[in-house]
Amino acid sequence: MVWTMEQAFVVTAGRLTLETKSPWTEPHLMLTAAVVIELARLSLLPLVSLEAIRDKSKADSIAKFLACGQASWFIIQTIAKAAQNCHKAC
Repeated sequence: MVWTMEQAFVVTAGRLTLETKSPWTEPHLMLTAAVVIELARLSLLPLVSLEAIRDKSKADSIAKFLACGQASWFIIQTIAKAAQNCHKAC
């Protein structure tokens, strides 16, 4: 099985966990990149659908729009403050 970049990103972000039924381990084990590479080498990669990944996305379009708006406002304020300080010093 070949994973996509989106699935690999979930692993590198530390968002992929496996549920365990063992009483000797934690109920959820986080998979690291090294573990996923070893699972791939052994052909034991878990099936993680793109739909499941996209379903877990917590940011919808409105939240992304608001975040971009806040970042833009911060940049505008920073440039205005720098221009104001330059004007006073010149």
